[in-house]
Amino acid sequence: MDEASIGVNSYSILTTGQDEHGVKLPLYFQAFGEYKLPVYIYLTSASMFLFGKNEFAVRFPSAFLGSLTPLIFYFLVKELTKKEKLSLLSTFLFAFNPWFLHFAGPAFEATLGLFFFVMASLLALYYLRYNRLSFLILSLSSFVLTVYTYQSFRIITPLTLFLILWQTFKPRKNWLPLFLIFIFFLPIVYSLTNSELNTRFFQTTAFSQNQIMTPFIFLNNYLSYFSFDFLFNKGDGIGRHQIPNLGLFFKWQVPFLLVGFYCLFKTIKLFSSKIILFFLLLFPIPAALTIPSPHTLRSLPMVIPYTILITLGIRAFFHKSKKLIPIFLVIVTIIFSCEFSYYLHYNFFHYPKTNQMDWGGNYKQLVKTVAKYKDKYDSIVLDNNLAQAYIYFRFYDEKLKTVSVDSSWNKRDYEVNKPILFITKYLDEKTGKPSEKLLETIYLTNDNQDGFAQIWEI
Repeated sequence: MDEASIGVNSYSILTTGQDEHGVKLPLYFQAFGEYKLPVYIYLTSASMFLFGKNEFAVRFPSAFLGSLTPLIFYFLVKELTKKEKLSLLSTFLFAFNPWFLHFAGPAFEATLGLFFFVMASLLALYYLRYNRLSFLILSLSSFVLTVYTYQSFRIITPLTLFLILWQTFKPRKNWLPLFLIFIFFLPIVYSLTNSELNTRFFQTTAFSQNQIMTPFIFLNNYLSYFSFDFLFNKGDGIGRHQIPNLGLFFKWQVPFLLVGFYCLFKTIKLFSSKIILFFLLLFPIPAALTIPSPHTLRSLPMVIPYTILITLGIRAFFHKSKKLIPIFLVIVTIIFSCEFSYYLHYNFFHYPKTNQMDWGGNYKQLVKTVAKYKDKYDSIVLDNNLAQAYIYFRFYDEKLKTVSVDSSWNKRDYEVNKPILFITKYLDEKTGKPSEKLLETIYLTNDNQDGFAQIWEI
Protein backbone atom coordinates (compact mmCIF):
# COMPACT_ATOMS: atom_id res chain seq x y z
CA MET A 1 0.00 0.00 0.00
CA ASP A 2 2.95 2.34 0.58
CA GLU A 3 4.10 1.74 -2.99
CA ALA A 4 0.59 2.45 -4.28
CA SER A 5 0.47 5.64 -2.21
CA ILE A 6 3.82 6.77 -3.62
CA GLY A 7 2.57 6.00 -7.13
CA VAL A 8 -0.70 7.92 -6.69
CA ASN A 9 0.98 11.01 -5.28
CA SER A 10 3.84 10.91 -7.80
CA TYR A 11 1.47 10.70 -10.75
CA SER A 12 -0.67 13.49 -9.30
CA ILE A 13 2.42 15.70 -8.91
CA LEU A 14 3.45 14.90 -12.49
CA THR A 15 0.04 15.68 -14.03
CA THR A 16 -1.38 18.40 -11.76
CA GLY A 17 1.47 19.63 -9.57
CA GLN A 18 -0.60 18.64 -6.51
CA ASP A 19 -0.69 15.66 -4.16
CA GLU A 20 -3.74 13.40 -3.75
CA HIS A 21 -5.27 15.92 -1.31
CA GLY A 22 -4.87 18.89 -3.66
CA VAL A 23 -1.85 20.47 -1.94
CA LYS A 24 0.46 22.09 -4.49
CA LEU A 25 4.07 20.83 -4.54
CA PRO A 26 4.09 19.86 -0.85
CA LEU A 27 7.24 19.26 1.14
CA TYR A 28 5.51 16.44 3.03
CA PHE A 29 2.80 14.12 1.71
CA GLN A 30 -0.09 13.14 3.96
CA ALA A 31 -0.94 9.45 3.70
CA PHE A 32 -2.55 6.91 6.04
CA GLY A 33 -2.51 9.26 9.02
CA GLU A 34 1.17 10.15 8.70
CA TYR A 35 3.40 12.24 6.45
CA LYS A 36 5.68 10.76 3.81
CA LEU A 37 8.99 12.41 2.99
CA PRO A 38 9.31 14.02 -0.44
CA VAL A 39 12.48 12.73 -2.14
CA TYR A 40 11.18 9.32 -3.25
CA ILE A 41 7.86 10.74 -4.45
CA TYR A 42 9.42 13.48 -6.58
CA LEU A 43 11.95 11.03 -8.06
CA THR A 44 9.07 8.71 -8.91
CA SER A 45 7.32 11.57 -10.70
CA ALA A 46 10.37 11.79 -12.95
CA SER A 47 10.34 8.01 -13.33
CA MET A 48 6.67 8.08 -14.35
CA PHE A 49 7.46 10.76 -16.92
CA LEU A 50 9.80 8.23 -18.54
CA PHE A 51 7.94 4.94 -18.00
CA GLY A 52 4.31 5.83 -17.37
CA LYS A 53 2.07 5.03 -14.43
CA ASN A 54 2.99 1.46 -13.50
CA GLU A 55 4.72 -0.64 -10.87
CA PHE A 56 8.04 -0.48 -12.71
CA ALA A 57 8.10 3.32 -12.54
CA VAL A 58 7.33 3.28 -8.80
CA ARG A 59 10.13 0.83 -8.05
CA PHE A 60 12.68 2.20 -10.52
CA PRO A 61 14.28 4.83 -8.20
CA SER A 62 14.92 2.19 -5.54
CA ALA A 63 16.18 -0.40 -8.02
CA PHE A 64 18.38 2.07 -9.91
CA LEU A 65 20.02 3.79 -6.94
CA GLY A 66 20.09 0.49 -5.09
CA SER A 67 22.14 -0.93 -7.96
CA LEU A 68 24.58 1.97 -7.68
CA THR A 69 24.99 1.68 -3.91
CA PRO A 70 27.53 -1.23 -4.02
CA LEU A 71 29.68 0.81 -6.40
CA ILE A 72 29.71 3.81 -4.05
CA PHE A 73 30.25 1.43 -1.13
CA TYR A 74 33.38 0.09 -2.86
CA PHE A 75 34.94 3.56 -3.00
CA LEU A 76 33.89 4.23 0.60
CA VAL A 77 35.64 1.09 1.90
CA LYS A 78 38.67 1.80 -0.29
CA GLU A 79 38.91 5.33 1.08
CA LEU A 80 38.62 4.04 4.64
CA THR A 81 41.03 1.10 4.43
CA LYS A 82 43.26 2.00 1.47
CA LYS A 83 43.14 -1.68 0.46
CA GLU A 84 41.96 -2.68 -3.02
CA LYS A 85 41.32 -6.40 -2.44
CA LEU A 86 39.52 -5.81 0.82
CA SER A 87 37.30 -3.24 -0.88
CA LEU A 88 36.45 -5.64 -3.71
CA LEU A 89 35.60 -8.48 -1.32
CA SER A 90 33.54 -6.18 0.89
CA THR A 91 31.60 -4.92 -2.14
CA PHE A 92 30.93 -8.48 -3.30
CA LEU A 93 29.54 -9.42 0.13
CA PHE A 94 27.49 -6.22 0.22
CA ALA A 95 25.98 -6.74 -3.24
CA PHE A 96 24.92 -10.33 -2.47
CA ASN A 97 23.70 -9.66 1.06
CA PRO A 98 20.05 -10.77 1.65
CA TRP A 99 19.38 -7.76 3.91
CA PHE A 100 20.40 -5.26 1.24
CA LEU A 101 18.98 -7.19 -1.71
CA HIS A 102 15.54 -7.51 -0.15
CA PHE A 103 15.06 -3.74 0.01
CA ALA A 104 16.91 -2.78 -3.16
CA GLY A 105 14.09 -3.60 -5.59
CA PRO A 106 10.73 -2.56 -4.12
CA ALA A 107 9.87 1.06 -3.40
CA PHE A 108 11.47 1.50 0.01
CA GLU A 109 12.58 5.00 0.94
CA ALA A 110 15.26 3.48 3.18
CA THR A 111 17.09 2.18 0.10
CA LEU A 112 17.37 5.70 -1.31
CA GLY A 113 18.38 7.02 2.10
CA LEU A 114 21.15 4.43 2.27
CA PHE A 115 22.44 5.44 -1.17
CA PHE A 116 22.56 9.14 -0.28
CA PHE A 117 24.21 8.41 3.08
CA VAL A 118 26.94 6.23 1.57
CA MET A 119 27.52 8.90 -1.08
CA ALA A 120 27.61 11.68 1.54
CA SER A 121 30.05 9.71 3.72
CA LEU A 122 32.37 9.04 0.79
CA LEU A 123 32.38 12.71 -0.22
CA ALA A 124 33.04 13.72 3.40
CA LEU A 125 36.09 11.44 3.48
CA TYR A 126 37.26 12.95 0.18
CA TYR A 127 36.90 16.40 1.72
CA LEU A 128 38.92 15.43 4.80
CA ARG A 129 41.62 14.01 2.55
CA TYR A 130 41.81 16.60 -0.23
CA ASN A 131 40.38 19.65 1.58
CA ARG A 132 38.35 20.67 -1.47
CA LEU A 133 35.26 22.75 -0.79
CA SER A 134 33.35 21.13 -3.65
CA PHE A 135 33.49 17.76 -1.89
CA LEU A 136 32.11 19.32 1.29
CA ILE A 137 29.22 21.01 -0.54
CA LEU A 138 28.28 17.81 -2.37
CA SER A 139 28.58 15.82 0.84
CA LEU A 140 26.37 18.20 2.81
CA SER A 141 23.81 18.23 -0.01
CA SER A 142 23.64 14.44 0.08
CA PHE A 143 23.30 14.46 3.86
CA VAL A 144 20.36 16.86 3.63
CA LEU A 145 18.71 14.57 1.06
CA THR A 146 18.90 11.65 3.51
CA VAL A 147 16.84 13.59 6.04
CA TYR A 148 14.10 14.17 3.46
CA THR A 149 14.21 10.58 2.23
CA TYR A 150 13.82 8.33 5.28
CA GLN A 151 12.98 8.98 8.93
CA SER A 152 15.92 7.13 10.53
CA PHE A 153 18.38 9.60 9.01
CA ARG A 154 16.82 12.45 10.98
CA ILE A 155 18.90 11.09 13.87
CA ILE A 156 21.77 9.43 12.01
CA THR A 157 22.64 12.41 9.82
CA PRO A 158 22.89 15.14 12.51
CA LEU A 159 25.15 12.94 14.64
CA THR A 160 27.32 12.18 11.61
CA LEU A 161 27.59 15.89 10.86
CA PHE A 162 28.74 16.48 14.43
CA LEU A 163 31.53 13.98 13.75
CA ILE A 164 32.52 15.91 10.63
CA LEU A 165 32.52 19.12 12.66
CA TRP A 166 34.78 17.46 15.21
CA GLN A 167 37.25 16.50 12.49
CA THR A 168 37.23 19.93 10.82
CA PHE A 169 37.04 22.21 13.85
CA LYS A 170 39.69 24.77 13.02
CA PRO A 171 37.76 28.05 13.21
CA ARG A 172 40.62 30.32 12.22
CA LYS A 173 41.63 28.33 9.15
CA ASN A 174 38.35 26.71 8.07
CA TRP A 175 35.67 29.25 8.90
CA LEU A 176 34.02 28.85 5.48
CA PRO A 177 33.50 25.05 5.76
CA LEU A 178 32.13 25.53 9.27
CA PHE A 179 29.77 28.21 8.00
CA LEU A 180 28.60 25.92 5.18
CA ILE A 181 27.98 23.07 7.61
CA PHE A 182 25.89 25.45 9.70
CA ILE A 183 23.87 26.60 6.67
CA PHE A 184 23.24 23.05 5.47
CA PHE A 185 22.30 22.03 8.98
CA LEU A 186 19.35 24.45 9.06
CA PRO A 187 17.05 22.30 6.86
CA ILE A 188 17.84 19.36 9.12
CA VAL A 189 16.90 21.36 12.21
CA TYR A 190 13.68 22.35 10.48
CA SER A 191 12.84 18.72 9.73
CA LEU A 192 13.50 17.77 13.36
CA THR A 193 11.17 20.46 14.71
CA ASN A 194 8.38 20.04 12.12
CA SER A 195 5.27 18.64 13.83
CA GLU A 196 4.04 16.93 10.65
CA LEU A 197 7.21 14.89 10.39
CA ASN A 198 6.94 13.89 14.04
CA THR A 199 3.61 12.15 13.44
CA ARG A 200 5.23 8.87 12.45
CA PHE A 201 7.55 8.93 15.46
CA PHE A 202 4.67 9.36 17.90
CA GLN A 203 2.85 6.50 16.20
CA THR A 204 5.80 4.12 16.65
CA THR A 205 7.63 5.40 19.74
CA ALA A 206 8.51 2.78 22.32
CA PHE A 207 8.23 5.20 25.27
CA SER A 208 4.72 6.63 25.20
CA GLN A 209 3.28 4.52 28.03
CA ASN A 210 5.98 3.87 30.62
CA GLN A 211 8.40 6.74 31.15
CA ILE A 212 10.14 5.09 34.13
CA MET A 213 11.17 2.10 32.04
CA THR A 214 12.37 4.23 29.12
CA PRO A 215 16.15 3.61 29.58
CA PHE A 216 15.62 -0.12 29.95
CA ILE A 217 13.29 -0.29 26.95
CA PHE A 218 15.78 1.58 24.81
CA LEU A 219 18.71 -0.58 25.97
CA ASN A 220 16.78 -3.79 25.30
CA ASN A 221 15.78 -2.56 21.84
CA TYR A 222 19.29 -1.34 21.09
CA LEU A 223 20.98 -4.60 22.04
CA SER A 224 18.53 -6.59 19.92
CA TYR A 225 20.31 -5.30 16.80
CA PHE A 226 23.46 -7.16 17.84
CA SER A 227 21.77 -10.50 18.55
CA PHE A 228 22.49 -13.71 16.66
CA ASP A 229 18.77 -14.35 16.23
CA PHE A 230 18.25 -11.03 14.47
CA LEU A 231 21.32 -11.16 12.24
CA PHE A 232 21.55 -14.82 11.28
CA ASN A 233 18.27 -16.51 12.10
CA LYS A 234 15.01 -14.66 11.42
CA GLY A 235 15.51 -10.90 11.25
CA ASP A 236 12.58 -8.99 12.74
CA GLY A 237 9.97 -11.62 11.83
CA ILE A 238 7.96 -9.18 9.69
CA GLY A 239 7.06 -10.99 6.47
CA ARG A 240 7.57 -7.97 4.24
CA HIS A 241 11.12 -7.42 5.53
CA GLN A 242 12.94 -10.67 4.80
CA ILE A 243 12.67 -14.21 3.50
CA PRO A 244 11.17 -16.46 6.21
CA ASN A 245 13.62 -18.69 8.09
CA LEU A 246 16.60 -16.89 6.56
CA GLY A 247 18.74 -14.38 8.42
CA LEU A 248 19.98 -11.00 7.26
CA PHE A 249 23.46 -12.49 6.82
CA PHE A 250 24.49 -16.01 5.83
CA LYS A 251 25.37 -18.33 8.70
CA TRP A 252 28.83 -19.12 7.27
CA GLN A 253 29.72 -15.50 8.01
CA VAL A 254 29.27 -15.87 11.80
CA PRO A 255 32.89 -16.77 12.68
CA PHE A 256 34.27 -14.09 10.37
CA LEU A 257 32.08 -11.45 12.01
CA LEU A 258 33.49 -12.43 15.41
CA VAL A 259 37.06 -12.26 14.06
CA GLY A 260 36.17 -8.93 12.48
CA PHE A 261 35.16 -7.54 15.87
CA TYR A 262 38.50 -8.69 17.27
CA CYS A 263 40.37 -6.97 14.42
CA LEU A 264 38.34 -3.80 14.94
CA PHE A 265 39.16 -3.44 18.62
CA LYS A 266 42.77 -4.46 18.04
CA THR A 267 43.21 -1.55 15.63
CA ILE A 268 40.82 0.88 17.32
CA LYS A 269 43.39 3.70 17.24
CA LEU A 270 43.15 3.82 13.44
CA PHE A 271 40.81 6.43 11.95
CA SER A 272 39.08 3.81 9.78
CA SER A 273 38.37 1.60 12.81
CA LYS A 274 36.89 4.54 14.70
CA ILE A 275 34.58 5.33 11.77
CA ILE A 276 33.41 1.71 11.51
CA LEU A 277 32.75 1.59 15.26
CA PHE A 278 30.96 4.94 15.10
CA PHE A 279 28.64 3.64 12.38
CA LEU A 280 28.07 0.38 14.23
CA LEU A 281 27.04 2.16 17.43
CA LEU A 282 25.10 4.95 15.70
CA PHE A 283 22.88 3.14 13.21
CA PRO A 284 20.69 1.18 15.69
CA ILE A 285 19.75 4.31 17.68
CA PRO A 286 16.73 5.54 15.66
CA ALA A 287 15.37 2.01 15.26
CA ALA A 288 15.76 1.34 19.00
CA LEU A 289 13.54 4.35 19.78
CA THR A 290 10.56 2.71 18.09
CA ILE A 291 8.43 -0.41 18.19
CA PRO A 292 8.57 -3.07 17.03
CA SER A 293 12.26 -3.67 17.68
CA PRO A 294 14.34 -5.08 16.15
CA HIS A 295 13.21 -3.70 12.79
CA THR A 296 15.22 -4.55 9.68
CA LEU A 297 14.03 -1.64 7.55
CA ARG A 298 14.75 1.10 10.11
CA SER A 299 18.18 -0.39 10.80
CA LEU A 300 19.14 -1.02 7.17
CA PRO A 301 22.30 1.18 7.37
CA MET A 302 23.79 -1.39 9.75
CA VAL A 303 24.55 -3.55 6.72
CA ILE A 304 27.52 -1.18 6.12
CA PRO A 305 29.60 -1.78 9.28
CA TYR A 306 28.59 -5.45 9.57
CA THR A 307 29.73 -6.18 6.01
CA ILE A 308 33.06 -4.43 6.58
CA LEU A 309 33.59 -6.38 9.80
CA ILE A 310 32.91 -9.71 8.07
CA THR A 311 35.40 -8.72 5.37
CA LEU A 312 38.03 -7.84 7.98
CA GLY A 313 37.49 -11.26 9.55
CA ILE A 314 37.98 -13.06 6.22
CA ARG A 315 41.11 -11.02 5.52
CA ALA A 316 42.53 -11.87 8.94
CA PHE A 317 41.92 -15.56 8.30
CA PHE A 318 43.73 -15.33 4.95
CA HIS A 319 46.63 -13.56 6.60
CA LYS A 320 47.04 -16.14 9.38
CA SER A 321 46.27 -19.30 7.39
CA LYS A 322 47.67 -18.83 3.89
CA LYS A 323 48.24 -22.57 3.41
CA LEU A 324 44.56 -23.26 4.06
CA ILE A 325 43.33 -20.66 1.57
CA PRO A 326 42.55 -23.14 -1.29
CA ILE A 327 40.62 -25.46 1.03
CA PHE A 328 38.88 -22.48 2.61
CA LEU A 329 37.83 -21.10 -0.77
CA VAL A 330 36.33 -24.43 -1.85
CA ILE A 331 34.37 -24.88 1.38
CA VAL A 332 33.09 -21.31 1.54
CA THR A 333 32.19 -21.29 -2.17
CA ILE A 334 30.12 -24.47 -1.76
CA ILE A 335 28.35 -23.19 1.37
CA PHE A 336 27.77 -19.73 -0.13
CA SER A 337 26.40 -21.23 -3.36
CA CYS A 338 23.98 -23.44 -1.43
CA GLU A 339 22.73 -20.66 0.84
CA PHE A 340 22.42 -18.09 -1.93
CA SER A 341 20.72 -20.60 -4.24
CA TYR A 342 18.20 -21.32 -1.49
CA TYR A 343 17.64 -17.58 -1.08
CA LEU A 344 17.03 -17.07 -4.81
CA HIS A 345 14.79 -20.13 -5.13
CA TYR A 346 12.62 -19.20 -2.14
CA ASN A 347 12.54 -15.53 -3.13
CA PHE A 348 11.26 -16.15 -6.67
CA PHE A 349 9.17 -19.32 -6.33
CA HIS A 350 7.81 -19.50 -2.77
CA TYR A 351 7.93 -16.06 -1.17
CA PRO A 352 5.40 -14.47 -3.58
CA LYS A 353 2.86 -17.04 -2.37
CA THR A 354 3.71 -17.52 1.29
CA ASN A 355 3.91 -13.77 1.94
CA GLN A 356 1.40 -12.56 -0.58
CA MET A 357 -0.66 -10.58 1.92
CA ASP A 358 2.44 -8.72 3.10
CA TRP A 359 2.66 -7.17 -0.37
CA GLY A 360 -0.92 -6.20 -1.13
CA GLY A 361 -2.53 -9.58 -1.76
CA ASN A 362 -4.67 -9.60 -4.88
CA TYR A 363 -5.67 -5.93 -4.86
CA LYS A 364 -4.62 -5.48 -8.48
CA GLN A 365 -6.81 -8.38 -9.59
CA LEU A 366 -9.64 -7.01 -7.44
CA VAL A 367 -9.48 -3.62 -9.15
CA LYS A 368 -9.40 -5.18 -12.63
CA THR A 369 -12.38 -7.39 -11.75
CA VAL A 370 -14.43 -4.52 -10.33
CA ALA A 371 -13.77 -2.56 -13.52
CA LYS A 372 -15.94 -5.07 -15.40
CA TYR A 373 -19.01 -3.89 -13.45
CA LYS A 374 -18.40 -0.13 -13.51
CA ASP A 375 -20.98 0.62 -16.23
CA LYS A 376 -23.78 -1.13 -14.34
CA TYR A 377 -23.36 0.51 -10.91
CA ASP A 378 -23.21 4.17 -10.02
CA SER A 379 -21.89 3.56 -6.50
CA ILE A 380 -18.88 1.39 -5.61
CA VAL A 381 -18.52 0.95 -1.86
CA LEU A 382 -15.34 -0.38 -0.22
CA ASP A 383 -15.44 -2.04 3.18
CA ASN A 384 -12.81 -0.48 5.45
CA ASN A 385 -11.85 -3.99 6.54
CA LEU A 386 -10.02 -4.15 3.22
CA ALA A 387 -7.17 -2.06 4.55
CA GLN A 388 -6.50 1.06 2.45
CA ALA A 389 -8.12 -0.55 -0.60
CA TYR A 390 -8.94 2.89 -2.00
CA ILE A 391 -5.29 3.63 -2.77
CA TYR A 392 -5.08 0.61 -5.08
CA PHE A 393 -8.19 1.77 -6.96
CA ARG A 394 -6.60 5.22 -7.29
CA PHE A 395 -3.40 3.69 -8.65
CA TYR A 396 -4.69 1.00 -11.01
CA ASP A 397 -7.89 2.66 -12.27
CA GLU A 398 -8.56 6.20 -11.09
CA LYS A 399 -11.75 6.32 -13.19
CA LEU A 400 -13.38 3.94 -10.70
CA LYS A 401 -14.93 6.28 -8.14
CA THR A 402 -15.11 4.51 -4.80
CA VAL A 403 -16.38 5.33 -1.33
CA SER A 404 -14.88 3.75 1.80
CA VAL A 405 -17.28 2.87 4.62
CA ASP A 406 -17.19 1.16 8.00
CA SER A 407 -19.56 -1.48 9.37
CA SER A 408 -22.15 1.14 10.40
CA TRP A 409 -22.84 2.41 6.88
CA ASN A 410 -26.41 2.40 5.57
CA LYS A 411 -27.66 2.04 2.03
CA ARG A 412 -30.09 4.89 2.72
CA ASP A 413 -27.15 7.24 2.39
CA TYR A 414 -27.20 6.45 -1.33
CA GLU A 415 -29.88 6.22 -4.02
CA VAL A 416 -32.04 3.41 -2.65
CA ASN A 417 -33.57 2.43 -5.99
CA LYS A 418 -30.24 1.74 -7.63
CA PRO A 419 -28.11 -1.30 -6.78
CA ILE A 420 -24.74 -0.72 -5.12
CA LEU A 421 -21.53 -2.61 -5.83
CA PHE A 422 -20.12 -3.57 -2.42
CA ILE A 423 -16.57 -4.92 -2.05
CA THR A 424 -15.73 -6.60 1.23
CA LYS A 425 -13.28 -9.07 2.71
CA TYR A 426 -13.89 -12.73 2.03
CA LEU A 427 -16.81 -13.92 4.18
CA ASP A 428 -17.66 -17.50 5.00
CA GLU A 429 -21.15 -18.71 5.86
CA LYS A 430 -20.62 -18.23 9.61
CA THR A 431 -19.85 -14.51 9.36
CA GLY A 432 -22.98 -13.67 7.41
CA LYS A 433 -23.66 -12.18 4.00
CA PRO A 434 -24.24 -8.55 3.00
CA SER A 435 -26.88 -9.72 0.49
CA GLU A 436 -27.99 -12.77 -1.42
CA LYS A 437 -26.34 -11.76 -4.67
CA LEU A 438 -22.64 -12.64 -4.71
CA LEU A 439 -21.18 -11.53 -8.02
CA GLU A 440 -17.63 -12.76 -7.72
CA THR A 441 -14.99 -14.00 -5.28
CA ILE A 442 -11.31 -13.12 -5.57
CA TYR A 443 -8.95 -15.86 -4.38
CA LEU A 444 -5.29 -15.62 -3.46
CA THR A 445 -2.79 -17.46 -5.63
CA ASN A 446 -1.20 -19.19 -2.65
CA ASP A 447 -1.15 -22.96 -2.24
CA ASN A 448 -4.41 -22.99 -0.26
CA GLN A 449 -6.24 -20.70 -2.68
CA ASP A 450 -7.54 -18.69 0.29
CA GLY A 451 -10.42 -16.31 -0.21
CA PHE A 452 -9.34 -12.66 -0.38
CA ALA A 453 -12.33 -10.48 -1.25
CA GLN A 454 -15.90 -10.65 -2.52
CA ILE A 455 -17.98 -8.46 -4.79
CA TRP A 456 -21.65 -8.19 -3.86
CA GLU A 457 -24.67 -6.41 -5.25
CA ILE A 458 -26.77 -4.65 -2.63
